[in-house]
Amino acid sequence: MKFKAIMVAESRDAKSISDSLNVDNLSDKKSGIFVESRAIDDKIITIVNTNKLGTLLNTLDDIIRCQIIAENLLGE
Repeated sequence: MKFKAIMVAESRDAKSISDSLNVDNLSDKKSGIFVESRAIDDKIITIVNTNKLGTLLNTLDDIIRCQIIAENLLGE
């Protein structure tokens, strides 16, 4: 079974945050996971496809944590 999530997050600097998340972009046919983040205006769009629900949830959790840290590093 395939699982897909599209996460949309607002950001003060979507381009910078998205660029910092590009390290996590992944396409691995062997393990069946695909992750892509990109900036559109003031939003970060992240797409995750995988064959396992647990992997999907863990990946989204990791991405959210990374986005929070990156936003905090930008300061206020």
